[in-house]
Amino acid sequence: MTRRSSGLFAPAFALVYGVLYAAKQPVFLYYPLHRVLALERLPATSGPGMLWYGWLTAGLVAGTATVLLVPARWTTRVPAAVSWLTVLAAMLLIAAGELHGLFA
Repeated sequence: MTRRSSGLFAPAFALVYGVLYAAKQPVFLYYPLHRVLALERLPATSGPGMLWYGWLTAGLVAGTATVLLVPARWTTRVPAAVSWLTVLAAMLLIAAGELHGLFA
């Protein structure tokens, strides 16, 4: 992975992670009390499910797929500042949403 092709990993990761986070829709849930990965929510007796692992996995898959599928000639047109500004914007939106209870 070259420096230029990796410039699209962070925005793709941030976009998918942010959308799934705002919607509270993980790809899967992890239940640490039983050490179980589940595609659907388990009964409340199973304890709390952790959504973070599902969001992280979806972001990693989206970022990796973007790097592998987008042609290198397209990635040279995207300045590095655009990549990091996209990530910064996603982080600020998530933080603002949490502070104001938008994602409750």
